[in-house]
Amino acid sequence: MKLIGQRSHIRYTDNEEHYEANSAGNDFFEKHFHSIPNVLQPNVYIGFTNEINEDYSTYQPSVEVTTLDHIPEELDGIEVPANQYAVFKFVCDFHPSLINIDHLDSVWTFIDEYWQSHSGYEKSDPYYFERIDGSLAQDHYGELDIYIPAKQISL
Repeated sequence: MKLIGQRSHIRYTDNEEHYEANSAGNDFFEKHFHSIPNVLQPNVYIGFTNEINEDYSTYQPSVEVTTLDHIPEELDGIEVPANQYAVFKFVCDFHPSLINIDHLDSVWTFIDEYWQSHSGYEKSDPYYFERIDGSLAQDHYGELDIYIPAKQISL
């Protein structure tokens, strides 16, 4: 999967206090989303996170494109490798542009505290991404899928 978006460094504690990833995603959608060429699915938003260490990550609000040949200035391209993914769905009764880390806390708690120790799988790489299909979005409904690269382990 090839993505074009605007990468930023985010400190986890700042994201929890100020919802920086949410702000970055909405800013990207308002300022850059419509200027990106070769978009594969124009209604689909991808929020790509690469975990750097226990304090920081990079977050890249993005769209999937057919090629990385024409990346607009101020934006970044990334190619996400083919992988096996565990997918977790979050459904809400509000527009997905309002989703922030507080809303996803229970999903992440489940992933970190239950899934990794009971599923026979674990995270295989230090990245993950969120996918929102905007064609499903309504003022009173939203969905977000979290894709985590996963490898099978023995329990």
